[in-house]
Amino acid sequence: MPNYVDVVEFLILKIVARENIDNDYIIDLLEE
Repeated sequence: MPNYVDVVEFLILKIVARENIDNDYIIDLLEE
């Protein structure tokens, strides 16, 4: 089961990605 903090961070990144950042950049962050 995912950590609550990880889920929140993921949702924030998705929102930011929609705003102004390339999806590739977000994917790179999530894969680290």
